[in-house]
Amino acid sequence: MAVWWSVKTFFDAFEERRRARARQTLVEATEIVGGVDALLSRIGDNTDLQDLLVRGLEAAFRSSYEAKRKLLTKAVASAFENDEAIDPANLMVMAL
Repeated sequence: MAVWWSVKTFFDAFEERRRARARQTLVEATEIVGGVDALLSRIGDNTDLQDLLVRGLEAAFRSSYEAKRKLLTKAVASAFENDEAIDPANLMVMAL
């Protein structure tokens, strides 16, 4: 039983670190965009942005590299600021 508890504790901590990375990416992107209301408004207006945000957060969730997460944040935020940046941002997120 002690081994199972140790493994479960390890995986719980591992998953929490991953969620924290995605959460931090979302917080930073939200700040760049101008707040939660601005982000939610833009998502409601454009499903491409919603998909981009989800892919960006998934990539941040999986990455342990802070520099990569910063680039993901900038790519996603730039698309929220300018519709013409959506396609380049999608390419950046896919590449990262």
